[in-house]
Amino acid sequence: MTLGFTKRSAWRYALGATALFTAVPVLAATDHPDAPVTEAELRTDIAYLASDALEGRYPGTQGETLAVHYIAQQLAAAGFVGAADANGGWYQPVPLVELIPAPGHAQFHRPDGSPVVITDIALRAPGGPASIADVPMIYVGHGVDADGHVIADVRGKVALVLMADREGEGSLNLRDRREALIAAGARATLIIPGASIAFSGLAQGFNVTRPQLVSRLSRAEVEGVMSGTEANRLLAAGGLDADAVREAAAASDYAGAPLNLTATLSATTARRSYNSYNVVARLPGRRAADGVVALMGHWDH
Repeated sequence: MTLGFTKRSAWRYALGATALFTAVPVLAATDHPDAPVTEAELRTDIAYLASDALEGRYPGTQGETLAVHYIAQQLAAAGFVGAADANGGWYQPVPLVELIPAPGHAQFHRPDGSPVVITDIALRAPGGPASIADVPMIYVGHGVDADGHVIADVRGKVALVLMADREGEGSLNLRDRREALIAAGARATLIIPGASIAFSGLAQGFNVTRPQLVSRLSRAEVEGVMSGTEANRLLAAGGLDADAVREAAAASDYAGAPLNLTATLSATTARRSYNSYNVVARLPGRRAADGVVALMGHWDH
């Protein structure tokens, strides 16, 4: 099939890509002659989708339901048909989760039991409330080699990982590096930012409640961020020189350095799970062998 713009106003309704499910019936598809899209038509769509009645179209709200239903109706009126499933449905489920953080607790101890007090640290538990006790620690630098493989022995440990990518390896983003460490057996990750990053802003962003794809949620028991200054103190207490290990971590084959410390971490993060939905529609073309043109957009911003 091909997606063409031979139906009146068809392109204008391609603004709806993801949507929340609603059981309200959608108008039957109708045929329209070709005609220019008018400013008045565009203003009508924008006025409704931006109205106070839709409450900002935030995922998981009634405002989203109204927005999605409107988009599906307009697509149907323009001649589109539902394409979310084999039965011609319009809505494709997208599992989302919101993490609702609460103050966590971190303790670090030397072999003799004496504590190392760290204050600028924020923790969360992606899977819901969790705690780990007396877990050995390892500094892993950027966490992976140039191919994304974990070299350090992180199994059963808390991994301290640099926020910045290794120079020249920007494609190995922080999320992928962190998840590689968890897949290799790390029980928790603590992110170390650069010296120029203020901890207050970092912690605020780390703890903000926002929708996340379930498929991209971290699998760590506990994860956290700390200030660069506190990270340097922690490394020193564990017998490492912060500048020296950062320099060593520039090498792609860096295998990490254990800290002579243990960590006890707990986080009482709550989870809110729900489905959002994609609105999926197609406009049948004349020559199936020509393939498909896909248009995508967002209804929530």
